[in-house]
Amino acid sequence: MNRLVVRVFSALIALAIFFTIYFLTDIKGLSILILAIAFVGQLEYLNLVFKNQQRHSLTFAFVSTSTIFASFSILPQMAYVGFALIPILLFLISELALSNQTTSIQSFATNTPHFFLGILYTGILPGMVMSLLNTQLGFYWLLFLMMAVFMGDTLAYFSGLALGRKKMFPYISPNKTWAGATGGLLGSLIAGTICHSLWFSTFFPLSVFLITSVIVGISAQCGDFFESMLKRNAGVKDSGKIMPGHGGVLDRVDGILFGVPAVFWLTMWVS
Repeated sequence: MNRLVVRVFSALIALAIFFTIYFLTDIKGLSILILAIAFVGQLEYLNLVFKNQQRHSLTFAFVSTSTIFASFSILPQMAYVGFALIPILLFLISELALSNQTTSIQSFATNTPHFFLGILYTGILPGMVMSLLNTQLGFYWLLFLMMAVFMGDTLAYFSGLALGRKKMFPYISPNKTWAGATGGLLGSLIAGTICHSLWFSTFFPLSVFLITSVIVGISAQCGDFFESMLKRNAGVKDSGKIMPGHGGVLDRVDGILFGVPAVFWLTMWVS
């Protein structure tokens, strides 16, 4: 229970910071906050998957992923594709140039998939969050995404605690149960219903919003399992220590990163 108190207190502080930044600085301040979160998340990811690897791999991976994030967030949609290829090519060339020994070749074969996965996880997906924020009603879209994920997490926790018997994938995340997953989807549906009635009832029928809420809820739970696999592979409990009771940035935003495509595509459908 003490851990739960720490988690709740830490989450309340994070939410207070989020809303304070928005009310004082509007979207610009939140954009800077997302940028900072993305960079910390990149460092956590690199520490998880490139542990004890050569420094040049970490440097190129960090620069490349940062460039992808920036280009996806700032440049027009057609322009970022070509711009994003530059750091990818630089990374591959640098790895190949140094792959003159058997161990280096093996390292190249291992690092390359991790590199591209990192681009998606800590580059493109955070870039989608930034793009979502800068759409019409972007702040409310972001609130919907956060509420669908966090209310899903909350109900999943208490449902699993009260009713959880059958484990989902104990070899990946031993505490996740089917009852918790069902409660999580219910939490996402409740969040979607609230957000629809407050901000989006004139844009969509409730059915469309509830379907999106379910997709976000399922995606968020997949993100949770994905992060658990990364941590299990790295042999650590948390991706970092920045949030007491929660762990690192990726421990807290994995669901948001996996859930953002559904909300982002919904906004594209509207436009």
